[in-house]
Amino acid sequence: MKFWSNVKQWDLNNKKRGVVALWFNITQRRKDAKAQRTPSLHHSTTPLLHLSNTPILQTFLLAFVILSFASCQTNEDKLKVLRVEGISYKMEETAKVYFEIDTLKIDSLYSVILFNLDRLGKLGYQDDHKLIMDYATLKKGFKEFIKRRPYTIEELEFCRNQIEDLREDAENGLLSDEDFELYLKHESNASQSLRVQMSYYESRIAAQVKKFENLNPQINSLIDSLNIK
Repeated sequence: MKFWSNVKQWDLNNKKRGVVALWFNITQRRKDAKAQRTPSLHHSTTPLLHLSNTPILQTFLLAFVILSFASCQTNEDKLKVLRVEGISYKMEETAKVYFEIDTLKIDSLYSVILFNLDRLGKLGYQDDHKLIMDYATLKKGFKEFIKRRPYTIEELEFCRNQIEDLREDAENGLLSDEDFELYLKHESNASQSLRVQMSYYESRIAAQVKKFENLNPQINSLIDSLNIK
């Protein structure tokens, strides 16, 4: 599945906004920490795999290395993984809220609004009646949602990948307790912020659809009356 309130406007020059900008330095720090803590297991076992050209022996040695490494995972690391998985579950639920919004319907309603406003223009209707103003405002709301969609998806996906990266680091014991707590806190906050925004999108779109269903018949009646004249 592919992802604030209180975020900055999207920066079209460097393609970083909100969560992306927030996590850029954190990601680099985690990479540095991983590089410093990565076990030298691969380097120490490579010569062993060259002691024999027998595939069976190589397979046995590789399996031994993997099992030995897996057994090194402490209960503390397992607890860290469970804590990250808790955030991961919430992140998936957040993404689900957004992707359950019927974007095809939003696209369709937006097209209808554009079509009707164009018809009113061609009919020479220039009155800034409240009905028309509300209809135009509705157009603006749908347009904003459609325009932000790819950026929102990118934010969701970025945050999801960050959480998965932290889970893998915790599983492999690559982070100190201090670094882990820092990254866990940041990603928990990022996930919560996204959840707030996705809930906002959900309720706002629902209200806009309801408003469209109320206004559009009135707009159609207005256009019909103008055609008669």
